[in-house]
Amino acid sequence: MKNRKKITAAQILFARLLTSNRRVEVTFHDAQRRTAEYWENLVPEHLAKPLGRTLPDGSDTLGGAIRFLVWHEAYHLGQLGMLRRLAGKLRTRLSRMLP
Repeated sequence: MKNRKKITAAQILFARLLTSNRRVEVTFHDAQRRTAEYWENLVPEHLAKPLGRTLPDGSDTLGGAIRFLVWHEAYHLGQLGMLRRLAGKLRTRLSRMLP
């Protein structure tokens, strides 16, 4: 009879977490690809189209929405960077290149 290594609950959880993280990564890259394809086909007339609502920064066109969403994502990335530092994590390779 072969010796089988006992698998712990922590190992199972870790394996599931890796699978889940991989799924998030694949979904993120797919969304990024589709967004880039959409942006490549935009013309100034598209950017000037009204959204039908006003965003928190006052934007009410497609171009304004893109500007707001880029700012919004950058804001959250800054928050994540601050949380990493508070948690004692090392700076990322990109952040070491910045002042």
